[in-house]
Amino acid sequence: MKKWTTKIGAGALAMMFACSLAACSPSGSADTDYGYMTLDINPSVEFIIEDGIVVDVAADNTDGEILLAGELLEGKTVEEATEIVVDLAEAMGYLTTENNRVKIVVVAETDQMQSSIEAKASAGAAKASLLAEINHEPRSKDKRKEKSLNDDKLSAAKIRLITELMEYDDSITYEIAAEMSVEELVKALKEFRVQFEGIDGDELKTRFEKAKEEMKLQLQEDINEIMGETYAKLQSAADALEGVYESLETAMENVTIASEDVQNILTLLNLTDEDLSKISVDGVVTVESVDDYMDKYFESVDANGETVEEAIEEILNKYEELEDTYVLTQDDYQALVDAWGDNQPALPAYENLTLEDVEAFVEDVEERVETMFEEVKLRLNDIQKEAMKMLEDGFDRLEKTVHYQLQNEIQQYKNGYLNQKEQRLPEDF
Repeated sequence: MKKWTTKIGAGALAMMFACSLAACSPSGSADTDYGYMTLDINPSVEFIIEDGIVVDVAADNTDGEILLAGELLEGKTVEEATEIVVDLAEAMGYLTTENNRVKIVVVAETDQMQSSIEAKASAGAAKASLLAEINHEPRSKDKRKEKSLNDDKLSAAKIRLITELMEYDDSITYEIAAEMSVEELVKALKEFRVQFEGIDGDELKTRFEKAKEEMKLQLQEDINEIMGETYAKLQSAADALEGVYESLETAMENVTIASEDVQNILTLLNLTDEDLSKISVDGVVTVESVDDYMDKYFESVDANGETVEEAIEEILNKYEELEDTYVLTQDDYQALVDAWGDNQPALPAYENLTLEDVEAFVEDVEERVETMFEEVKLRLNDIQKEAMKMLEDGFDRLEKTVHYQLQNEIQQYKNGYLNQKEQRLPEDF
């Protein structure tokens, strides 16, 4: 999962985040009802809702970008917006007799508001297409996460909202989010969406990340020069250490499912070996690829009366639990040693070291870097302090600066999505 925040700007982001949750937000009021709704067919689309009106729409995948191209859904009621999206999905060939599941999931501050939004969205979907089979079950991956977190404040629907917010802000954790209201989460997500308007689609996000990283590295080099050799060495090692940890974490999140379990999943789904492509990506079966299949196409009950979905989730749970219990290999550990070098404190001993242990160590190192940063700043002369202020301001403006630089490319991507949409739509639509 890509995070769009900058490490050096964490304080500024925290302040922005706090403002967006409280009186700093000019658009909110104590009487406003906030909701977050996802509509999954493939395409997948997300709505932010205030008092029954759609105030922000975003695509959750490339097909969603194509479908939304050129559409103005903000300002419409939930029913109107849903009707438009489902109508377009059928016209463009996404919603068919074979792929007719329309998953509408809502999270709101009250059960009453949630039910109201669900009813209006369902009415809009039904009005748009006779094919639509509507359900309100959250994604399998979100239900499993809900179960693993075992926190009665975190429903599967709320977890989807939190996951989207985490895409923008890596300071948010499930523990923090559990103490936040839906209103607070929705406001924060809306603030980030405004900031990153137009940065959509995997290719453009990758381009944005690359350009941002290049600028970030240059700013960091300039800061290191002012802060001195000791700080520069620690900061560089901390970045390298975190990079290795994130690569290990990513590998665990995308671990390949064992062949025996793949066969069991195929059997549960009444699929054959020839159907392997349905639950895999490039021939590789992962938790995510199975989840995607189940969310798009699957609804069944086995002969014993237990849902097939529950049986499959039991298999997938084993792999998600590996993230916390995975013991590092010698190669994993050596990569951490190479990144951290001879810095202190020393890495924990290799024996029985888990990813969870590494995460805790990395967090301690990051706190140490931040503490040293503040201590060294106090010793800078006036000229150095002014230079540091300019560089820190550059970090705070990093995303906006890159966003501005990519304006032409953003428009090109939008035009590309619109062209693909026009090709998919029938001439008489």
